[in-house]
Amino acid sequence: MKKSYLFPNFVLPLFGALAVMCAGSCSQEILESEEVMPDGQTRASTFEISLIVDPAGAGPGNEYYAQNRDYNFQAVYDEQYLDLMQGEITVRAIEGNDDAVKIVSRTDDRATLRFNAPGVYVVRAELQLAERFTGPGLHPVLIREAELICRVVSFTEKIVGPSTVVLGGEYSFKLSFTNPDYPDPILKITESVFNDPKYTILSNDGAGNYRIRFDQPGDYRIEPGVGWDNPAESPIIKFSPSYHVKVFFRPEMKFGLRVTSGSLQFRSYIYLCDSQHAEYTSLPFRTYFKYKMVSIADLLQNLEIDTVVGEEGEVRRDAGTWGMVGFAVTSYPVNDIFYTGNPPQDPGSYWEITIPGDTCYLKTCYKHAAELIVKDPD
Repeated sequence: MKKSYLFPNFVLPLFGALAVMCAGSCSQEILESEEVMPDGQTRASTFEISLIVDPAGAGPGNEYYAQNRDYNFQAVYDEQYLDLMQGEITVRAIEGNDDAVKIVSRTDDRATLRFNAPGVYVVRAELQLAERFTGPGLHPVLIREAELICRVVSFTEKIVGPSTVVLGGEYSFKLSFTNPDYPDPILKITESVFNDPKYTILSNDGAGNYRIRFDQPGDYRIEPGVGWDNPAESPIIKFSPSYHVKVFFRPEMKFGLRVTSGSLQFRSYIYLCDSQHAEYTSLPFRTYFKYKMVSIADLLQNLEIDTVVGEEGEVRRDAGTWGMVGFAVTSYPVNDIFYTGNPPQDPGSYWEITIPGDTCYLKTCYKHAAELIVKDPD
């Protein structure tokens, strides 16, 4: 006989309330497990990664890398997934040999790699969320991938450049590579006198051929932009070659001397002039020279030059500035100025002016054991 159970009317509302509470609790638990985001997205569906590297690649697209240099690759993602993620970073050769890549160290989301030969490689990070995060049966394991193309360049054997240079001239430079299929696509050009390289690359064919104009004076160093690091196990260390261009502005100079009022002190001036001996009110190029005070003694017509200690220095003037240079006050009159290598014939005190010579040359460098061998110029 089938039994039936009847409840008093006052009990039924209690069951209804309990049912609503349970339903709400279950719904909230599901929401917390998926953490529904705006637009209907779950927390897990927002899991994205990217791949970064330090030091960064160079050249077009930041895709060019040096041989024998340690690169630190890292997968980047939201830290909330740190304990819920697993995966690895891998590398394979598109052009070249997989064996040419040394894995220095590796964890789930980081790897230090060293490329030992030219080629094109793909570094890939593949990370996945653990199932316990999304909840059994709610979502499959989520996998995300990110990758970087790494074009490893050849060693630059030599740089061929001009034999002479003049300010404002245009010159061709050619880089030669051990493997021409993987050229270094960029140049690194620095300047050491003004610490401000001013030049224009007129053309670059991507294969090591350049046309360059030096727009302002300076001491320029040209070297491969991606460069090369030496193998740690090699007994002979070779550095990438560098080509040096030194080119400077040589204005005419006039000397002036003023007596300081009220005392026997003297102030020397140099006026930078054009070829017509007109003083520059606005220099066409930046200007650099060294100066020092020298005392020339007669010594029975055998002139002897002595440097006055403490009275020396360097002058730098930017293009567009006034062409007058004042020196320190002296307690004695100064006769004149002269250029290095062309001393005056009369005894007295003079400012010796030195402007570096215009020159260009190739420098290569090798080190064997503890000895440094520099070939300069080549």
